[in-house]
Amino acid sequence: MVHRSPITCVDHHLAAGVRITGGYDGRVVAWHPDGRERWTTEFDDLVNDVRIDPSGTRVAVAVADRCAFVLDVRDGSRTRVFGPHGDDVNAVRWSHDGAQLACVMDHLDTVVRVWPVTTDAEVRLLDGHKSGVFGAAFDPRGRRLATVAEDTTARIWDLASGAVVHVLEHPGDPEAIDWSPDGSSIVTGCDDGIARVWDPATGALVRELTDASAAVRFVRFDEAGARVLVGAYDATMRVYDCRTWSVVETYRAPFQWERAAAFTDRGVAIGSFGAEPVEHPARVERPFVPTYGINALTAAVGRLLVGRDDGAVVDVLDSRVLTRHDTIVNSVAIDPSGRTVASGDYRGGVHLTALDSSAQFVTRSADGGPINAIVWHPDADRFFSGGYDGCIRTWTAEGTCTSTVEYASRLGPGRIHHCMRWMGICERAFAQMCHRAATREIDQGQPAGQVKQGGAHRSARSAVGEDRLALADECRHALLLVIGREQRMEHAALVAHALGQAGLPRDILELQPAQIFEQPRAFGRRTVVARDRLFASENVEQAVAVVVEHRDAAAAEGQRTRAVAF
Repeated sequence: MVHRSPITCVDHHLAAGVRITGGYDGRVVAWHPDGRERWTTEFDDLVNDVRIDPSGTRVAVAVADRCAFVLDVRDGSRTRVFGPHGDDVNAVRWSHDGAQLACVMDHLDTVVRVWPVTTDAEVRLLDGHKSGVFGAAFDPRGRRLATVAEDTTARIWDLASGAVVHVLEHPGDPEAIDWSPDGSSIVTGCDDGIARVWDPATGALVRELTDASAAVRFVRFDEAGARVLVGAYDATMRVYDCRTWSVVETYRAPFQWERAAAFTDRGVAIGSFGAEPVEHPARVERPFVPTYGINALTAAVGRLLVGRDDGAVVDVLDSRVLTRHDTIVNSVAIDPSGRTVASGDYRGGVHLTALDSSAQFVTRSADGGPINAIVWHPDADRFFSGGYDGCIRTWTAEGTCTSTVEYASRLGPGRIHHCMRWMGICERAFAQMCHRAATREIDQGQPAGQVKQGGAHRSARSAVGEDRLALADECRHALLLVIGREQRMEHAALVAHALGQAGLPRDILELQPAQIFEQPRAFGRRTVVARDRLFASENVEQAVAVVVEHRDAAAAEGQRTRAVAF
């Protein structure tokens, strides 16, 4: 029983000859070295991480139900559970002696836990990160732990005292980390597209690996410490030689997902948007097995379109495939005239397809990684794409990119991920409801789906169809709200900086950026106008001018300007 949704994590134990994968479907699958399935264990929520212990006898599993589990590698049976924690468990790591297990959680629980596995000692609590923690790595002696979080830092902790030894500052959010087997180096991956090598003894930055063109989401040393894997969302997994820190191998493949990987006896196994991990070198005897999760929904001109894991853009009501990408489809939009469909994918690909004929007339590629959102201009003569790289691109209706604007460091991938996750849950609920309606007989052998409602010749099936259209509209609205919130937060950060440039009191500057816009207060017309002008500000200078003008006008009227007014 292989995975039914993308594979989020991969581990491989060379000595034990076993490979473990976890996925969004809540499944943990063990594989034989030849690629055959060994056993499967299911959880009630998505699996974020799997790690085999050094002895090759146990598997630690990080689950989004706030718990971490330990499984027997022989049959997948559960032997221990740690938690519940305060939020989703993002990653688990074994100490090199297998005696400790580190668990790191999302933003509602930023305290790192180090659980004793072989003794009854108390759990160690490491408190210091300010946002969700996404990775961890033990030093070879098990005395220190390194962690990364969405607070722009990596931290090195002393496990005996719980104190922070070093804080490794990043210009963006690091979400991947590993410690070399000899203890001499730490590598972090950051959403600015750079992997960094650090000296753990001093906390000094040693070098930057700048070959990736999108966010670096995975790093891992091999057992000898001679090579390190660096996975980026430019759809490339790179292998670096740790002596020269140069790229010695690159891996790219359709439906490959660089979120996770492991060195194997044959080469490398990488996460995927399919039912099995992607292997390099590939096994020609095992064709790719797709999954069919829904990642994008749009409804317009009486059509309901979805973008799926298998790269297909499907007209649901007509059961027709409009186009196929060579990776997961992240975004779909119908132009206002109802003639053209624009779709974007994980590898930065854009397809333009005629809605009626399914004729694909343009395929383009954008640098910077996944395209998370597409929206058409009301005139249907151009459309805009939002990328994981934080750039908004303008495209003509013929598929030519005419401009690229760097808008933000990244366009809310975590929040958009959670939107897509719930959209998938809604889709599964609809599918189960439709199946129940089609098979349950309630009136003289008639399925529930064919029973007339209130005397009308309208079946429950058609009602479900209308509800699907309504759901698509609601999901699209929710996604726009997510992107809109990201935009408001970016503007709020701009305004906070503008307030400082304008010399306003320090108590104003200490407010969180979100507070500036999101406190529900009633303002006068002057304040509302100033707020709207701030939203339209394109740079700090414009925002400062608005702030100063509003402050001076308020002072002239004898009013005390408050930061929340902006």
